[in-house]
Amino acid sequence: MADIENAIEDVVRKRFAGVNIVRVDVEEGEDHDGDRVFFVNVVFDADIKDLDASRLSSITRHLRTRLFDMGEDRFPYTRFVSKADFEGAAA
Repeated sequence: MADIENAIEDVVRKRFAGVNIVRVDVEEGEDHDGDRVFFVNVVFDADIKDLDASRLSSITRHLRTRLFDMGEDRFPYTRFVSKADFEGAAA
């Protein structure tokens, strides 16, 4: 699982190189259909306008390509949350 976590984090950090990514958390789980998936939470310290919409909309494609190259077919569900919102939710 560490290789998958590292690969996912690498893709996220490269795609959002100009954004301060605080952390990338990857959890294994099941979606509502019972399929095995990855839940990817990306915590960033920036204004939402600093996240390029085209990069947000294409991140799944880039993650899937990297995962397929590793022999992994689980779907990555991504969620981007600001550091302020993340810390507020943790309180």
